[in-house]
Amino acid sequence: MSNYQKRREAEASEKRAAATKTAVIVIITIAIIAAIIGVFYYLKNNSTGSGAANTASGDPNYNVDDYVTLGDYEGIKAYYVKPTVSDDDLKSKKDSILNEAKEYKNIKNRGAKKGDTVTIDFDGTIDGESFDGGTASDQEFVLGEGSYIDGFEEGIEGMKVDETKTLNLTFPKDYSNKDVAGKDVVFEVTLTKAKELSYDPKWNDEFIKKYTDGEYTTTASYEKKLKKDLLKTATEESDSKLQSDVWDKVVDNAKVDGYPEYVYNTVKNRVSSYVQNVSSSYGIDENTFLQYFAGGVTMDEYIMKYVNSQLVAESLIKKLDIKVSDKEYKKLATKDLDTYGVDSIKELEKSYGKDELMKNYETQKLYDYLVDKAKVSKVTQKQYDALTADSGSAVDKANEEAGEDK
Repeated sequence: MSNYQKRREAEASEKRAAATKTAVIVIITIAIIAAIIGVFYYLKNNSTGSGAANTASGDPNYNVDDYVTLGDYEGIKAYYVKPTVSDDDLKSKKDSILNEAKEYKNIKNRGAKKGDTVTIDFDGTIDGESFDGGTASDQEFVLGEGSYIDGFEEGIEGMKVDETKTLNLTFPKDYSNKDVAGKDVVFEVTLTKAKELSYDPKWNDEFIKKYTDGEYTTTASYEKKLKKDLLKTATEESDSKLQSDVWDKVVDNAKVDGYPEYVYNTVKNRVSSYVQNVSSSYGIDENTFLQYFAGGVTMDEYIMKYVNSQLVAESLIKKLDIKVSDKEYKKLATKDLDTYGVDSIKELEKSYGKDELMKNYETQKLYDYLVDKAKVSKVTQKQYDALTADSGSAVDKANEEAGEDK
């Protein structure tokens, strides 16, 4: 996938998030308490050893009460989006399965045409100079789907494998990267691979039996299973969004005055690593990440969000005397074994550190406590959008409809 395609997808994601205020993207739109951001990131990416050590400078011995004055944290008003599975959700899942099951064969004796899956290397220059995102290799996409700027894919049509071609193009004036928007560009493109569809599956009983190795024999039985899986995912997303909303309000209600150097440096190291790795996986730079996935804040503002979050979490854990018993710890750690691909609690602790894991579980327990004490109303997604929008009439109308407590 090219940088251009990824940026277009990022723009589309931003629009969807603005419209619904609930997007589960890629990892980063659900609020994460900074106290455990490092553990979650390293566990999910299975970076052995990274989560156990903290090399941040500063004195780790500080009194959190010197920095935090808690506000209201019980009885927070929040809304729970009722998890549902629509016909469109099911269709999207079915389409995804069919696309994954497609089979291809290499093209040898003809030029590439629309509908073929091609792999290219390209090198772009503007006024003879390279530019950010202008060079890439092993970029695979379906020719004709509009993944690149106008003229790029059209220029590849008819090319044969190992052929190189020069494309003289112009970036759109409204292109997302303002540094190149409206400018003439020269691309040297080499077609390294091309393949055409050889098996295009249809959603029928025969396909389901083949796809599931006989576990399911009819579309009806498998669709029932898919709906169950989709509902589970929707429920997890609703639970996460509720936790996120409650936590955001708890942090907003608190007053944080300053911070220990140790906490700031710890969070800065972890958040910076987090942003760097996520940005790299999407092929975007830090500023693009902050624009599309962090609401356009600066890196300092993004770090401070999690500094404040960590301090409030520590203050609440201390005030509420939240502790995880040995029995609870063993149960939670055992549950994490399959999730994070390790065989024993000892291995989990060796990789990530028992202290860090304990902080993680304490924070999970804090989340559960705050949600349990919150005043939660069940709403539809449409009602939630209205309730969280800055529209008085929409909020009033949705409030009338949203009366059922969770």
